Amino acid sequence: MTTEALQGCRAETAKFTELLETHRRRTKRPLETEKIQKVQEYVFERIHNGEFKPGDKIVELQIAQQLGISCIPVREAMSKLEREGWVERVPNKGIFVKKMDSADIKELFLIRQIIEAGVIELAIQNMTHEGFEELRKLSGIIESARVSKDIMLVEQADSHFHRLLVHFSHNKQLEAMYESILTKAAGVFFQLADKYPSLADYVYSYLKDADHASICDAIEEKNVERAKSLVNEHLRIGYESIKGIRALTDSLQSKLTKNN
Repeated sequence: MTTEALQGCRAETAKFTELLETHRRRTKRPLETEKIQKVQEYVFERIHNGEFKPGDKIVELQIAQQLGISCIPVREAMSKLEREGWVERVPNKGIFVKKMDSADIKELFLIRQIIEAGVIELAIQNMTHEGFEELRKLSGIIESARVSKDIMLVEQADSHFHRLLVHFSHNKQLEAMYESILTKAAGVFFQLADKYPSLADYVYSYLKDADHASICDAIEEKNVERAKSLVNEHLRIGYESIKGIRALTDSLQSKLTKNN
């Protein structure tokens, strides 16, 4: 066989191998797919509740043992999470929850502004009485949790408040996209709250007339423009506050490192 023919044969073999791999992924057994999904949900939940913080190492074997499955679906789930930007693989060290840099955080808040301000009119049109009452209740819970320094409850109630706004757009695809954004935002929140326990007080002290109660008032009045303006201001202040705290904690950490 000539060199040219051999190269052609190898190229065809490579194409065939790629087709087989594509077919294998598309025809993955339902049970195997469920296991991968289970791992993803397990990791998502722990990032959102602050158990897995940005920079934390994720040990595949531990997850496999905790879920009672083999390492294969865990490995595949980690690869998918890496492609989606949730974790990062560091050579010779392992897999870590991805840290958000300043540009990432700015993008998160910008996307939230675009989505929430964009759906507020639909949310006002579609919101039921029960839905509005839940918003009011969440607003009260956020304030009570802030006063009692319950940082976990503050984040959970805040996330659900904003989640409800998007939910009443009645756009399932947008909801799914927004849920991913909220989980990443929660990771940022808990990362900073670990270093700065008074984070919620600091952020909410700047919200003033753009707090959750004010947003509820605008929704109750069906004042679309005011509600949109308040949501934008609410998220802008949230971002500026977190940016300031992040810069402060990074500066302090840098000084401590130098002194040591």
